[in-house]
Amino acid sequence: GKVWGVRKRVLDIRQAAGPLPAQELIAEWEAFVSAPDVSDALRYWAIESRIERFAAEDEHEAADRFLRAHAPDLSDPAYRQASDYLQALCWYHVGRLDEAERLLRSLRDTLSPGHALYARTGWLLGQVLARQESPEPALAMFDDVIAGSVPGPYRTAAWLGRAESLALLERFDESASAYDEVLGLVELG
Repeated sequence: GKVWGVRKRVLDIRQAAGPLPAQELIAEWEAFVSAPDVSDALRYWAIESRIERFAAEDEHEAADRFLRAHAPDLSDPAYRQASDYLQALCWYHVGRLDEAERLLRSLRDTLSPGHALYARTGWLLGQVLARQESPEPALAMFDDVIAGSVPGPYRTAAWLGRAESLALLERFDESASAYDEVLGLVELG
C-alpha cells in the first residue's frame, strides 16, 4: 500500500519537472488501476487521470469503456460517487444525455451544498439540460450551483452556462451581465 503513495509522489515530481511521454503516463495509471493493493484514493486518481487523457484526445467511447471496466473496483462510497460523476461526464460526451441526466439527478439527491461534487454535478447537469434544448431548467441548475458553492472553476463555469442560457432565452441584458461576471472571475484567476 505505502509504496503506491511514494510512487505517485515520484510521478508528481517528475511531471512538475516537465511533460512525461504519454505512453509512460498511461502505463503508470494502468498500474495504479490494476494493482490489488492500491487504495481507493489512488485508484480513483489514476482512473480520473486516464479519463481526462481520453477526453483530451477526444476518445470518449474509450473513456466510457475504461470507466465501466474499472469503476467497480472502487469500494469507498465517496469514490463511487465521484466515479458516477465521471460516468455521467462520459455519457454527456458520447450523447447519452438521458442516462447522464438520470445519473446526475440521482447523484445530486445524495449531495449537499459544500460537498466536493456538488458544483461539478450541478454544472454538468446544467450542460446536459442545455444540450437537450431546455434553457429554463439549465438556467435554474446553473443558478443553484452559483448559490450553493464556493468560488472555483465549476462555479465560474456555471456563470458561463447562466450567460449562455439567458442568451437562448433572449434575456440579453441579463446575459451580458452574466458574461461580465465570467470575465471578472477569469481575470481574478
